[in-house]
Amino acid sequence: MPKLGLLAMMLWLMFVYQLGWCAQPLIKTTSRQTQTLPVFHSIHAQGRINLTLHTGFKRPRLTLKGQAMDVANLMIKVQNDTLFLKVNAGYPKIAAIQADLYLPFLTDLSYLGVGVIKGRALRTKRLSLLIDNSMTTTLSGALNLRDLTVRGNSHVRLNGIQSPHLNLTIAGLSTVQLQGDMNLPDIVMPASGNLRVQGLRSRYVRVQMGGHAHLELAGKAEKLDADVSGHALFNGRYLRVFNSYVKTHDHALATLNTADKQHTLALDASDIYFFDLPRLRADLMADNGAVLDMRDWYSVYLEPYTPLNRDYMSRS
Repeated sequence: MPKLGLLAMMLWLMFVYQLGWCAQPLIKTTSRQTQTLPVFHSIHAQGRINLTLHTGFKRPRLTLKGQAMDVANLMIKVQNDTLFLKVNAGYPKIAAIQADLYLPFLTDLSYLGVGVIKGRALRTKRLSLLIDNSMTTTLSGALNLRDLTVRGNSHVRLNGIQSPHLNLTIAGLSTVQLQGDMNLPDIVMPASGNLRVQGLRSRYVRVQMGGHAHLELAGKAEKLDADVSGHALFNGRYLRVFNSYVKTHDHALATLNTADKQHTLALDASDIYFFDLPRLRADLMADNGAVLDMRDWYSVYLEPYTPLNRDYMSRS
């Protein structure tokens, strides 16, 4: 009997050991592969993919890095000058797939997914961007941008924009920062979003805002036509405008820097602040609306230096 008990104990230990061995996770292998592709200038990506863009290469190629099973479930197809990248449902299991793209120049990028998108010193031609990405998108270089559509909870930063006419669409809780030299004639932010533009060069700019949208413009424009409502904030202090027509509603706030003619209307409990004294000014207020001069008090008494006041200026 003791021998049978010892044998049973040994069999039990072997069974438990086998169960523990089977319960161990499978070893995950990392895959890195490079593929030569037909010529393409447009990219459509969908899924959890980190994109790194490189332009100026005659022979397009794609370098992938990630778990072997995840990379195997990535669909790659080039059709009609467009590269399609799509991750199958349920993949990747752990981390996003890293994709480095090498191509001559870029004309179109459409990204629907979650991942980091970046590119430096990019060469583009009439670029069209569609971004729906909850992570960051950072592109720089010679961006000849034509169309920009940002959706969802995207974070987009573009540097080096050269655009004679930019069509912009922002939806959702997106944060967008644009820097360069661009003509942006129409800005519509009906509900939310955060937009910052540096280097605006436009003859006419129309702004329509609502909700909790936030807009900041810096540059030059001949005419500004703005309608701001809700709790929106329009910061035009660093936008040098010759003629402005601004109307605010609800609890909105607008700041201006007008050189020639200023026409303002503040309704409800909204406010309009101006930081320069234009040549002609027509400020209208209703309900609890206010149009306020935000110049420094001392600047009102400053005068240019002329031969007529040189003695006073020298004594002061």
